[in-house]
Parts: sequence; structure tokens; C-alpha cells
Amino acid sequence: MRARLAHRRGHFQAALELLDESMAQRGFGVVRAGVESLPARRAELKSFRAELCARLGREDEARQELQSSQNIQQAAGGDPSASGIRGEFWEENLRATLSRKAAQRALQTTAP
Repeated sequence: MRARLAHRRGHFQAALELLDESMAQRGFGVVRAGVESLPARRAELKSFRAELCARLGREDEARQELQSSQNIQQAAGGDPSASGIRGEFWEENLRATLSRKAAQRALQTTAP
């Protein structure tokens, strides 16, 4: 949450540091119960990290994070929100899709 607030204020470096700290504390990548274990939630965080990296001019890292986000969702069966399917976790899928699109836009605007 603090990372999102820093992002909205335009403090991208601080947002990235807060996000990395939060992901480390949560054991990102560790299978857990609850919303944090959902592929869409993990994909959303990777996309958010990609957007922050893009805004900081770290394009290669941003592209790697974006690819990682896409890999997470594809391994989980694709992107249900894009097809209009509303499953049990449709909100998380929608957030992941929106975050991925924001990262793609950030990469496009920072590209030479």
C-alpha cells in the first residue's frame, strides 16, 4: 500500500524500494494460503514493479519483470479477465491486467 502511495506521488525510486521490501517480507514466490498465493496477485506485483523500473529508466529490468508477470498468468491458465470470464477471483485478474497495461504504457513512453 505504501508503495502505491509513493507511486501516486511520483516518488518512483521510493515506491520501488517499498515494493521490494514488502515482497521480501511476504516471501514473494513462496506458496502461501490466501490472496497472496494467487497467480494474478503475484503477476500484478511483478507488473507494478515493471512499471516502476520503466519510469526509472531501467528498461531491460522492466521488460524482464513484465515477461515474468505474463509467464505467471500464462502458467495459471491465461488471462481470464481479458476474455470476460468472471471466475471466483476475477477482481485479482482484472487488477493484474490493468497493472500489466500500465507497465506497457510506461515502457512505451520511456522508449527512445
